[in-house]
Amino acid sequence: MCGALALAACGGGDNGGPDGGTNENNPNACGDDVQSVTAQELFDSVINGTGACTSCHYAGAGTATNGDLVMDSVEALKATTGATTAYAITGSTLKVVDPNHSENSTMFLKVAGGSTVTPPVKGPKGESVGAQMPQGLPPLSAEDLKMVKDWICSGAK
Repeated sequence: MCGALALAACGGGDNGGPDGGTNENNPNACGDDVQSVTAQELFDSVINGTGACTSCHYAGAGTATNGDLVMDSVEALKATTGATTAYAITGSTLKVVDPNHSENSTMFLKVAGGSTVTPPVKGPKGESVGAQMPQGLPPLSAEDLKMVKDWICSGAK
């Protein structure tokens, strides 16, 4: 997955997590510094622009390569919004992309480090999110990671 985040406090003032709780101490949650990013901007700059995502996450790559996550077009990127993630365990609220909730979006959590780094990045209920993405490549730059986060936190549109 790839690394990227204009509303004051994500979601028009809703800075709470998916369960309605606060995310003041969660570094993966949307904050007050969100910049508006469109799906087209994210796709052009990070998803396709760096090649770090589309080198694996393309139609026809197969589950072993892309985990059934396809991001080879703006339309495919938008389709990740609200999609269930393979990491959602019983009672989990994790989504591939949960608009306005980066802390509940495996796309962001995986590019932010994944559950294989120390300390591990986990979902809001302690769920593992698997390995850091992009797999086998250098991590996304801080700028690209912020752009992913800004896209999610500005509504993932």
